[in-house]
Amino acid sequence: MRTSFNQLDLIKAGKRRVAAAIRDYYRAFEQRSRWLRDELVVGLDLRRYEKRLIEEWDLVFEGMRDELGTADRSGQRRGRSLRSQMGGTGIRTHSPQRD
Repeated sequence: MRTSFNQLDLIKAGKRRVAAAIRDYYRAFEQRSRWLRDELVVGLDLRRYEKRLIEEWDLVFEGMRDELGTADRSGQRRGRSLRSQMGGTGIRTHSPQRD
């Protein structure tokens, strides 16, 4: 979660966006707990799934950072735009697929 907040700080996200990120973090935590409780996924599969999500987001975010260079106002705007685009993507709420 720390990485996510560092990214929000880099793009100078507003209070509502930070609050939404906290809300989404807790929702994801609850979803993971439900998957484990209902035995829809085993711990190892869940760790792989989370690792994949983090790696995919990092690729997108770091690519944007490389393109922007310094964190000027234009870069912050583009970072906020990327965050908004990624927030609008469909996120599955069922158990992760096994590789």
